[in-house]
Amino acid sequence: MIHDALDTEKLDKFRRIKDKFLEDTQLPEFGKWRSMSNDNIWLRVVSQVVVVGNAAPAEKLNNTEIQARLAFNKLTRLCPRKAKQVLGGVLADIGTRYVSQARPETSPKVRALLRNLAFLKEFTDGPHGLVNCLANLTTSQERIDYLSKNFSYFKAKGARDFLTTGLGMATDVIALDSRVMGIVRRIVPELPAKVNNKKNYKDIETFLVTHVCQPLKMSPVAFDQLLFRNETAIKELLSCDATVVHDGPSLAASGSSSCGTSKRPVAAKMDRRRRLR
Repeated sequence: MIHDALDTEKLDKFRRIKDKFLEDTQLPEFGKWRSMSNDNIWLRVVSQVVVVGNAAPAEKLNNTEIQARLAFNKLTRLCPRKAKQVLGGVLADIGTRYVSQARPETSPKVRALLRNLAFLKEFTDGPHGLVNCLANLTTSQERIDYLSKNFSYFKAKGARDFLTTGLGMATDVIALDSRVMGIVRRIVPELPAKVNNKKNYKDIETFLVTHVCQPLKMSPVAFDQLLFRNETAIKELLSCDATVVHDGPSLAASGSSSCGTSKRPVAAKMDRRRRLR
């Protein structure tokens, strides 16, 4: 367990990050699952598997031709062997990590998506049936446990990401990916260097919710997206003169600071990353 609270100096660093970036950070639309189609939900399932190891290829899932190849009703009418070929071809074409160009259908990711497709097919309403099942559960943790148990490649982080940015069904959890933890550990280096799904994920999440989100009156999903979507600019902010994060002229108050203009060169990169999650 992680017991120690944050000292004032560390909490103040998170506060400065919140004050500078949160207002312009796009947050997930809560309740958007109610208006999502079966294809929208299925594409999000595909995306959660694709992003493992490298998020960039998931951007190509926005391509209409790719979406047509992945249409849920089309895939479920195919035999498993043919569906595996289609899934393998798509994942190879978009450059998914861990998917061989020579034999994409043999990839663990392709096999995982085939299992996820079969599971969704068991619901009378397909993906809508899954979402309604999740909505009928009481807590976010129950939903996370259900997804982790029934979906391949959905672990602690992926299940949370699916519920927050995917469906807009949860605001009280944090998807602790490498970008978020990279910033967190710059401020709180005492936290574990590696997030383990079974051993310490919940402890780290609870620590951040209790000692950062609650004191700063910020939802866990807002904290997650704040760090994820502004990663590059925040790291530059933390690398600036010590006066930015200690007492003294702050970045927000100093237009002449070299850090004050650091957001422009990375704006294009940040905008691209915003579309990946």
